[in-house]
Amino acid sequence: MREAYRQRLARLLQVDERALVRRSSGGSPGRRRSFRPRQQLPASSLSPTDTAHRLLEGACIKALLVDPTLVHFIDRAFREFELASLQPDDFSHTDFKETFKLVNQALDQDVENPMDFIQKRLPEPLRDFVLEGDQEESYPNWRFQPNAPILESLLNMFIRLRRVRIDEGLDQLVFLQSQERDEEEEGVLDINKIFSELVRARARLDQALQQGKRPF
Repeated sequence: MREAYRQRLARLLQVDERALVRRSSGGSPGRRRSFRPRQQLPASSLSPTDTAHRLLEGACIKALLVDPTLVHFIDRAFREFELASLQPDDFSHTDFKETFKLVNQALDQDVENPMDFIQKRLPEPLRDFVLEGDQEESYPNWRFQPNAPILESLLNMFIRLRRVRIDEGLDQLVFLQSQERDEEEEGVLDINKIFSELVRARARLDQALQQGKRPF
């Protein structure tokens, strides 16, 4: 479990997973200090339910299925805010995670039009999902109209998506800290360091939301 969690955190923070572990110092095991990250964080402005999470993820995926190149638009904005690019782990639901991978595959190949590539491989339930509800949004070409209000709203939606993942990461750190472990165990997660990285990422996300506009 720890190894899988370390890999996920490394992808989320876009760092080498070896940077997330603390090696044995060779000394005798010491008593673990209590760790209460909730006291170090400002009150969250988000309290989404599982249903709200899925609605948010679904809205993000729908946008990418309408225009797969929006991945590049979001990644460009995230880089400006010193955030890791979009990745499958930004989605917690398996169907959306796999769909995001399909979007990336469509963009990485140059044999077919990305939309055609996706349509041929998108599972039927996802096709129905895309077509249900209101008519699809129409997004302007982000290369020529990066300041369009609809793109601003889209970016904020993806920022909120990443913020949910960061909050989940912080909650999982609390869980890991509660597990009994030997202080001197090789490869133990450096929880304090990871916590600091997540808090910094969260602060950048909050700054992006508060600014209300892209940095480019």
